[in-house]
Amino acid sequence: MSATLKSSVVQDNDAGGADPNATPNEAVRVWLRFGEHDVELGPGETIIGRSPKCQIVVDDPLVSRSHARLVVHRGIVTVEDLKSANGVLVNGERLMRTRVLTSGDRLLVGGQAFMLLAEAAEAQPSRRGRFAKTLAGRQFVDEATRTAEGEQEKSEATRRGDALELLASVADKVLALGRGDEAERVLSSYLRNLLQSARVGTDIDPAITERAATYAVRIAEATNKGSWVDYAIELYSIMKKPLPAVVIDRLYETLRKLAPLSAHVFRQYLVVLRSVEAQLGPSDRFLMRRIEGLDALGVFR
Repeated sequence: MSATLKSSVVQDNDAGGADPNATPNEAVRVWLRFGEHDVELGPGETIIGRSPKCQIVVDDPLVSRSHARLVVHRGIVTVEDLKSANGVLVNGERLMRTRVLTSGDRLLVGGQAFMLLAEAAEAQPSRRGRFAKTLAGRQFVDEATRTAEGEQEKSEATRRGDALELLASVADKVLALGRGDEAERVLSSYLRNLLQSARVGTDIDPAITERAATYAVRIAEATNKGSWVDYAIELYSIMKKPLPAVVIDRLYETLRKLAPLSAHVFRQYLVVLRSVEAQLGPSDRFLMRRIEGLDALGVFR
């Protein structure tokens, strides 16, 4: 059966300050899940960061050299932000002080989404292979046999959605405060990696694609950087689909306020849409007409 860890906030920055009513459990196995990969956490501390000295090394510009510390002590797991530049999110909330975690809690470290899981050690033998505790190119290096390709893709899509959900919660707050540059810093690494995945033919959930394009246009509005509009257009050009209505509506409202945009990227997109027009349904053809109408605004040069 699953082990239950008592979730609370530690009152000081020492794991020993955990809730005194919590029942320590020596026979609990704890691990971090990243996509389909698991890294078991033994007793003591595990540091996540970009430094090769960390136990879990993350290749992500949003991650500090020593970003977060996880401590496992008698079945209790705590997480601490090591004064990182971009912070740590636990279930979408910024971590302000050391916190005791419970099985199922989600952590966002830079652009990487992890889930903490725990179970009674005697429940069943471990079926997880050993994995190198290195995150290179945003994927764990697998030292065991890879899982089936379809399962990998499904898990990758889930991880992508979880990461965007957590990053977007931060971006929404800073955008509401008019801090476009900060929102760009929070989301840019994720968005660019998503675009690169699309370029190499990775299947991306349409809902994630729509949210990515929407946030790109919102960043363009907040920073006056037309390159983020180009981003949304290129993303949907690769998908060979019309931009969603919500994105088109924003473009009609904001394009005139932005710096000159790339005519090449936009017109290439129109060529792509016209090449698949015969395959589009009535609603998509309507969206295509609206996209063509953007050219009349005179902002693509």
